[in-house]
Amino acid sequence: MSKTALAILGLLSERPMHGYEIKTTIKERWMDMWASVSVPSIYNTLNRLADDEHIIEERKEKIGKVPQRYIYNLTDSGKGYLKELVEKGLTNSADNPHIKGTFWLSLVFMQFADPDLAKNALDKMIKVLKNSLLSLQEDKKDVEKHEGKIPIQWLAIMYAGIDSLKIEIKYLQYVLDNFDKTWCGLNQ
Repeated sequence: MSKTALAILGLLSERPMHGYEIKTTIKERWMDMWASVSVPSIYNTLNRLADDEHIIEERKEKIGKVPQRYIYNLTDSGKGYLKELVEKGLTNSADNPHIKGTFWLSLVFMQFADPDLAKNALDKMIKVLKNSLLSLQEDKKDVEKHEGKIPIQWLAIMYAGIDSLKIEIKYLQYVLDNFDKTWCGLNQ
């Protein structure tokens, strides 16, 4: 799954944009934490999405001495593809928590997914993370028995992992607990 395509289609669902504006928006919203997107990959993906008729070059824009820019807009086909990517990102990531970056990026645009699918994916990811947390906490007990015999950085990494999982669970649970309220707000 292309995180670049997901980010581009999700942003174009809000309004038409040019490539540099897409890159700037990704950075402004900190989406680059989950979707490391280079400028060349944005333009390559824009070209591929246009070839596949998921987006169209709506118009050209020239402002000052800046080179002419193409403004892109989402097509109906692109809306369907966005839905497909979001649903795939939510469900595949819940099945494989090692690709959490895709899950978080898909979560940003979850309003395009089927509500039941999104809710189930959230629930599943929370369960997966809770199981990982329990496992890590058990490992921590074993490691702490050997404290002083192992490098302190190992403990620090383990503690950071436990704290990170707790935070992820907390915020995903918040989204799930407020799902119906959030979903209504997104679709108004």
